[in-house]
Amino acid sequence: MKAQDWEIVRRSPLFEKLPDSTVWALVGTQSLAKYEKGVVLHHPGEATKSGFLILEGVVKLLCEGGSSSGALLAIHGPGSAFFVGEALAGSLSTTTAEAVTRTRVLVLDGERLRAALATDPKIARAMLAAAAVNLRQMIDQIEELKTRTAPVRLAKFVLGLSGALSGSDEVALPYEKQLIAERLGVTSVSLSRALRELAQHGVSTRGDKILIHDVVALRAFAT
Repeated sequence: MKAQDWEIVRRSPLFEKLPDSTVWALVGTQSLAKYEKGVVLHHPGEATKSGFLILEGVVKLLCEGGSSSGALLAIHGPGSAFFVGEALAGSLSTTTAEAVTRTRVLVLDGERLRAALATDPKIARAMLAAAAVNLRQMIDQIEELKTRTAPVRLAKFVLGLSGALSGSDEVALPYEKQLIAERLGVTSVSLSRALRELAQHGVSTRGDKILIHDVVALRAFAT
């Protein structure tokens, strides 16, 4: 495992509360897998024998319904883990996992995870805490969809890409605008309209780049 991969693993909500030695015992000999853009990691109806932790790239989870490709449930980036609960339970997957970009993942074997949980309560507590974080994020996303306008949701999304607290910044869109629209719960037309409205708050676009001319002003608009 590369040094930068180890740093991503250690910062992951799944493992951040565990000692280095415990994490290494869990993941040090787990396998890595690479997927090109558009490749499906897991199909609905398949037995979930492993969870995944993203080291590089972006993965989307889809369920049946919505568009012909399915309804978007979640988008995961580096440090995010998914299908861990299903792997622990040995249950069938009800969702599709598809690589949005070229992606590398750490494959977390379900049997090894179950054995570790049975012998070390710290691991069980850490995974429960990570599950609680995921649940909180889902609740926050639903709350935003219900209570925030599309321009505000877009502003919060853009600010989430930026680490700046003040001044100006330029960020790259992490994936295609159509997927961003799905992530925000709007149509492509509504996304374009929201981008035009954000121009009044110091935001402009240049290809796949977003220019934030006044971070403080945009944060004020998003709150």
